[in-house]
Amino acid sequence: MNTSLVAHKLGIWDPVNVTRNLKPFVDSDSRQEFYKFPLIFGVVNTAAEGTLKESDIAPKRRHFANYFVDLFNASKVFMGFAKIGHRENGEWTDFLSAIKSEDVDLSAEGISRTPERTNDFSFSYTIIRNTRNIYIEPAKSQKMRDIFLVPFDYRLILCVVVTGLILATAITLNNMVDSRFCSKDIQNRTKSFSESVVWCIGVFSQQGSIWKTRTNPEKIIVLISLMFTLLIYNSYSAFITSVLSVELSSIRSVKDLLESDYTIGYAKDSQDEDYLRSVNISELKQIYLRGYIQNDITNISEGLQKVIGGNYGLFASGEEARPELANLSNWKCKFDIDEIKIQYTQEYFGILMSKKSPYKRLINLRLTDFFTTKK
Repeated sequence: MNTSLVAHKLGIWDPVNVTRNLKPFVDSDSRQEFYKFPLIFGVVNTAAEGTLKESDIAPKRRHFANYFVDLFNASKVFMGFAKIGHRENGEWTDFLSAIKSEDVDLSAEGISRTPERTNDFSFSYTIIRNTRNIYIEPAKSQKMRDIFLVPFDYRLILCVVVTGLILATAITLNNMVDSRFCSKDIQNRTKSFSESVVWCIGVFSQQGSIWKTRTNPEKIIVLISLMFTLLIYNSYSAFITSVLSVELSSIRSVKDLLESDYTIGYAKDSQDEDYLRSVNISELKQIYLRGYIQNDITNISEGLQKVIGGNYGLFASGEEARPELANLSNWKCKFDIDEIKIQYTQEYFGILMSKKSPYKRLINLRLTDFFTTKK
């Protein structure tokens, strides 16, 4: 027995009025009462294939299906597919094959509208306009903030201290030798070791000193101290200047990403991979090939976690990546992630149905009402 058969009384025919009292027949394209007849929704990228429990379906897809089920007083069945599928030897595979053969009535999410698919399938009105993007973690700039402290390595500080002690010792020894051959007045002005250390600190910090040189050895020591001080400050200034003159490398486009040493990835068996496979754009082909070699992520969430780890670029749909990133950060913007828009990847998504689907006109009418009234 055909379980989809619904008896709908049109009225009573009589010889006098003929068909004037009969109710008009409602064709399948216009009916909005399904009497709990099941609509079969196809779900892509599921762990299990075949009929799925409603609890196994993501909330976003459940709400999408419930909207139409409630409108048409229908029931729902979810069919899972591991892959969206592609054209192979003239035939569609996986989910697209099920839509083509009408084993599935419609998709439970927006499917990308491509010329190849448009030839063999029906799409509803556009429900999403989407751009695919590159997601990366920007290069860290904390090192730039510490450039004034970086030169103060412990070896450098130890070298300066040892040099200062050597110079202070040399001054002290020179004064001790000179005091034996000088007058008593000069002997009283002889500097001790502690005073020599203070003098070295004054010279190294370029603060000067009231001490005046009297002999040639003292003058030589002063010159060595000043030259050493000059060397320290010039080296310090040169380091800061060289760091500030180098711009922090950044990735601002697909070209920058391809020229970097970043690992590139995308979700396996997703619409993103299918899109990269189908386009004929050189940059996107390179992304596809580099991602294909090392790709080990199964969903966008895994890819974003790798992005957070650094040195990883994720190619993903903005409509899917943004909510996933918000979930990962618990809606608190914990992570600093750059979104690089690829404008030429803009595409349109609609509900996918077979060419012969009786639901296309009805769904388009409901979508028109929704976009007009927001109900």
